[in-house]
Amino acid sequence: MAVRHRRSTCPSSNRLKMQADESSEETAAETPSNRAARRQAVRYSKKNSDGSAKVTNQALGGVRMNKPMKERVAPELIEVGQVADIPEEEFGRKAVEVSVAEGVPKKPMMLMRYGNRIMASDPVCTRCKFPLLRAPVSKEEISCQTCGAVYSLPTGEVAPEQKGTFLSVLFSRTPLTRLGVYATLVKNGKVFIGLAPQKAEE
Repeated sequence: MAVRHRRSTCPSSNRLKMQADESSEETAAETPSNRAARRQAVRYSKKNSDGSAKVTNQALGGVRMNKPMKERVAPELIEVGQVADIPEEEFGRKAVEVSVAEGVPKKPMMLMRYGNRIMASDPVCTRCKFPLLRAPVSKEEISCQTCGAVYSLPTGEVAPEQKGTFLSVLFSRTPLTRLGVYATLVKNGKVFIGLAPQKAEE
């Protein structure tokens, strides 16, 4: 007579199978929306205590730092003169003084006809400080008669090629920087210059 052996069920194996089933159900239940919510939670956890997000500055080799908040200051339009007061010939120029604010010394500037518009720039050479009101000028550049400094137009950047004068050696050690150029607006025959507001000296 054959004896049937009854297979016994192991409780530990049943528990392992149940845990595996639960794990697979959790994985299947993870939808794209759940993954997005988890990523958002991780992103919020990486914020600073003041609420500003941490950014990685590549130029500093991955050093984390707070992203600075830049304060934008709208330029102030200041009337500086009439278009009719500027000589009508090509590159006609006129020196003006701009009153920036009370208690602040007036800022000297130079208005110049440049094509079909009016340019505004600093009136003196940035190296020798001599006036540019009668300096040689063309569509591409303006050059200082005293030290030979050359500036590109209409940007005011230092030109790649400089000119020499017999006085250039006196200013050879003086740094040459770009010529300040300012935004202009012509309205109803009046010339306006855009300048950032300045505070009076205390």
